[in-house]
Amino acid sequence: MATPSWVSFYARGTGRPRSLILVNKNIKSDSYRQAKVDSRNVTSLIFKFPQVSLQICSIYNKPGTNEHYDELSRHLFLNPPEHPMLWHGDFNKRVWAGNNLPASTPADEAMALLQLLAEYGLDLVLRAGTLTHESAAHKTWNTLDLVFTSSDISDSVIFCDTLPDLRLPKSDHLPILEILDFELLRVPDTPKPNFRAVDWDKFNKALAVSLAADPISTDINSSDDDDTTYFALDKLLQHTIATHVPRFKSSPYAKR
Repeated sequence: MATPSWVSFYARGTGRPRSLILVNKNIKSDSYRQAKVDSRNVTSLIFKFPQVSLQICSIYNKPGTNEHYDELSRHLFLNPPEHPMLWHGDFNKRVWAGNNLPASTPADEAMALLQLLAEYGLDLVLRAGTLTHESAAHKTWNTLDLVFTSSDISDSVIFCDTLPDLRLPKSDHLPILEILDFELLRVPDTPKPNFRAVDWDKFNKALAVSLAADPISTDINSSDDDDTTYFALDKLLQHTIATHVPRFKSSPYAKR
């Protein structure tokens, strides 16, 4: 899923991936990395914030199984987490009633997840009983999608709820918005050149003066000569652009 605004990270296990995390390209690429989870059901990224680092896991669990539990449990055992965690995804555990007690789910299925949550100190932060999935066949609602965070950062979650108005056409799941009070490391907002506003007469005269002062050889007999000519011309062009092309002023209302 390549897009101009997002970086895609897929689960790395064998087989077709079942989970995905998209990261906005405005976030500095050196402020996060993908954790190597051997699973096609779990995608995990570790983000570095000014105050704290955070491991985010996007999880899919096949109905009637504990695939995600087995794979995530093995990964965390071999790679003990060094940072607080946030888990979200389609756990396929029906009607999570609250107080960490799932209902309408076989006890053996629910217990595996409960033990993992207790072992790593995670709390449910999506309001208990929040309906997130509509069965296409029966038109009934369930609580299949869940969000958990480490207990020591639960106070940093300032919003976590479904957005029914943003439900995609033909989708059986509601989107869930999570807002955490962490400062992001963003890509610097560098003003871009505005070529539409260039006075081309002045630009061409300035470029001609630069070429006259530092002539570029047009005697090209080899690939090395070609490279030398290219880099020399590019240097003059970039200098002229820097001095004679105005820059866009960033709008405070522009999308980031």
